[in-house]
Amino acid sequence: RRHGAVETQRQMLFPRSQHYNNGAVRLLDSSGNLLQLPFDLTLPNARAIPRQDPSLEKTYAFGTVYRELPHGGEPRTHKEVDFDIVSHNTLDLALKEAEVIKVLDEIIEEFPPLRSSPMCFVINHSDLLQIIMEFCRITPSQIPRVKEVVSKLNVGKWTMQKIRSELRSPAIGVASTSLDDLARFDFRDSPKQVQKRLRAIMQGTIFAERLAPIFARINLLVAYLQNFDVKRKVYMNPLGSLNDKFFRGSILFQCVFDSKRRDVFAAGGRYDSLVQEFRPKVLA
Repeated sequence: RRHGAVETQRQMLFPRSQHYNNGAVRLLDSSGNLLQLPFDLTLPNARAIPRQDPSLEKTYAFGTVYRELPHGGEPRTHKEVDFDIVSHNTLDLALKEAEVIKVLDEIIEEFPPLRSSPMCFVINHSDLLQIIMEFCRITPSQIPRVKEVVSKLNVGKWTMQKIRSELRSPAIGVASTSLDDLARFDFRDSPKQVQKRLRAIMQGTIFAERLAPIFARINLLVAYLQNFDVKRKVYMNPLGSLNDKFFRGSILFQCVFDSKRRDVFAAGGRYDSLVQEFRPKVLA
């Protein structure tokens, strides 16, 4: 509310989405249509945005999300809260992204147990993750699975060694030379240092030329975060992602407990491509 957001409700039941492989709760209606309960509050919002009042720029929602149990029975439920900004102007994208992170920073400040915990923001760009996949010679058919597995890296007990063995398994079958290259990108630092290291790794390749527009975008976001006086440290992690497919072509971020065992407290990003999927098709 302090940021001018309006509370909204998210749709509870919608047609089955291809975006979730495991864990989504699916149901049949009386006509035999396959429906889905929300796995997160992002997809229901992406479905609603094309149909909602364009003047509704900032919204927040408290809701319940559902996880299927492997052995069946009543699904597990979790509470989730989302804060979203819809932008109608491409000139202020980085400013809006910075505001979302600022809201998260303010929430942490409000709660003493969170304020006293070591927490930080880790940002990345979906296009950078794509460039790294291509640089490491991961085949187009493997890329979606590899991104999904890599999104677990450095969260909980997921080390690069565990990620490696999962990516080498016959189900995905990434070559060991590609995995050696991928391991070179398992680091985090300030965006300026990350850019230096990436240039050094990719020097002399066509991929190095593709870094400039990505870092222009990242640097603008970081400048806004500094102006907003965000209290937590901001790092960049070239392999950092959570649900990259939602944030294709744009910024994504995580807020993590920055202790020995890292856990994700919140995650988000710009999901224009997801919203685009649900825009009404215009017939020529």
